Amino acid sequence: MQFDARWLRVSGKEEGSVAGFNFDGSADTFYAATPALEIGTDIALSDIASLRLYGKAGVEFSTKQWEIEGRFAAAENLPGNPALHLTEAIDSPLYRAGAGLELNGVNGVGMSVRYNGAFGETVKQNAVSASLKVSF
Repeated sequence: MQFDARWLRVSGKEEGSVAGFNFDGSADTFYAATPALEIGTDIALSDIASLRLYGKAGVEFSTKQWEIEGRFAAAENLPGNPALHLTEAIDSPLYRAGAGLELNGVNGVGMSVRYNGAFGETVKQNAVSASLKVSF
């Protein structure tokens, strides 16, 4: 079970454009819970090296949507200066999947390749990463 607290702060000002949009430092927080299962195995390649393979799957549940407040730069001096609220619903449930391959070797040297994906009603995210680790 994984619990997440995410905080997003948007602040900035666009200059030089009639349609510029200014974010006034809006912030929002949401919480999520992800029950998941990971299955893997370690395979000894020699006395000094091992290979770890794993796969994982889970479902993230949250009940929040992002809401960020901003204003058009051209409307800054208008009476009332109305704000525009941008909202983005967060998919719930959000299905998460992952897999990895880790090679651990001599003297803390290792390599890994990982895949992580998230899939929902409006979200399709895929990420592949690789890393080289040298402990000293």
